[in-house]
Amino acid sequence: MTTYPYFILRTSDDGIEKRFRVVLSGYANVLEKVQNVARTIDGDLDVSTGSVQQRYMFMVRVRQYETEDDYGDTADLEMFYRLNNPNGTPSNLITFINHLGEENIVVMSGDFNSQLQGVMVEGDTAWSIVNCIFQVVSQVGAGS
Repeated sequence: MTTYPYFILRTSDDGIEKRFRVVLSGYANVLEKVQNVARTIDGDLDVSTGSVQQRYMFMVRVRQYETEDDYGDTADLEMFYRLNNPNGTPSNLITFINHLGEENIVVMSGDFNSQLQGVMVEGDTAWSIVNCIFQVVSQVGAGS
């Protein structure tokens, strides 16, 4: 199985597909169980359990202007974040392809906070770190 030092985002209409570099120290694969745990009047536990949700959290390293083919820059990543209309074309549902080629349908959540790294503020040598959260809506499968 081939692994890659990036992930890929694709719009729901397959119109735009970009790779993004990952800072591995900022990666987290989070499972969240929707549940409520309370004590009853007699001291027993009352547990209500719902679904288990998955989300990916990344520190993405992007240039202001990308020079490598197929890679996204800061504006591309922000464009994916700004997809906000579930009925739009493209919609807010994004295909996320991880380093193993596995595909998930995700929505981007949280804040879009781009922090410059280094001394350059413009151009292809101006790098930023953007923390991204991808909430998994559905799993598609593995790539080839």
